[in-house]
Amino acid sequence: MNKKRITAIIMALCVCLSFCGAGWFDGTKVMVDTENNKVYQYRTADEIVSEFTANSKAAKTKYNNQPVLLYGQVVSVDKDGKNLTVTGLSNTSLTLECTCERSLRSTAKTYQTGTKVALYGSISVGLFTGDVYFTVDKFTALPASALSSDMYYLKDGTEYNKRNATKVTINNGGVEYYIPSTWVNDKIQHSVKDENLGTMEGYQYVLNKLSPADSVPESLFVCYFDNNSQLAFAGDSDETKLIEKAIVENILGNVGIFPTKRVMTYYGEEYNYYDGVFKNALEAGDGYRCEFIFRADGEDGIVVVLYVYREAKHLKDVLFLTRFLEVR
Repeated sequence: MNKKRITAIIMALCVCLSFCGAGWFDGTKVMVDTENNKVYQYRTADEIVSEFTANSKAAKTKYNNQPVLLYGQVVSVDKDGKNLTVTGLSNTSLTLECTCERSLRSTAKTYQTGTKVALYGSISVGLFTGDVYFTVDKFTALPASALSSDMYYLKDGTEYNKRNATKVTINNGGVEYYIPSTWVNDKIQHSVKDENLGTMEGYQYVLNKLSPADSVPESLFVCYFDNNSQLAFAGDSDETKLIEKAIVENILGNVGIFPTKRVMTYYGEEYNYYDGVFKNALEAGDGYRCEFIFRADGEDGIVVVLYVYREAKHLKDVLFLTRFLEVR
């Protein structure tokens, strides 16, 4: 398969981006949605303890290996600071055994019984014992906004209130994701198909227009490639990786090895990832970094997320969007 197998131009970045002089993109390769960019859900130890006490099987399914910003109180700390035991502030019927890496142990040793703590980390459940464990990634002060399970955080403290976000659907509701309310206006959100920016259903978000003073192009595209209408040969619908490569080549031109990486996310979703560079022949500079995320929807189609930037100023919003994107 090559890009000729696709029926029409998928995306014309020279149309979608507002070019503005020479420049260079951030040289750091940003891997959207990797283990280093986990989104942590806020939960109190009381909530965790109560759920495991009420139905340990359901709680294990919900929390096992999931990132959590946990708030509770210390029961005990061992002399080396490697292990500390945490429980709820009011519900103390179950404890969580927490393990700290070496760099955190000196801090752990300062805690006394009853000390209230906030911990970034992940929950795991013993295979045979059913004991609940917590691997600590970072100690932190409890964010003032941590009031409900609708709150999510990056490890650097960046917060996200899912309740205040706006849900967007494409493919007749088959794909949904959430965007900040500030993105919902005509300057930021553009329909790719309706505004003749390309042939896929979906939206372009012109992120640099969130700030009037920001003239460096930065855009995020969330689109759906429909195998039933956009493949030149219907028999190609099971050739997911080749379709994805053809989409990239349709936008960027010929590419080499594809994908750059096959990703299994910490929340259980899989996607193919590709990063490349878009260059405009009429513009000086190194071009724009393009990061693609492809999520297959069986043989029906493919969700395409494309992040184009020179400076990834809104990466954190992109991380939250990709975390909560669902294919139904």
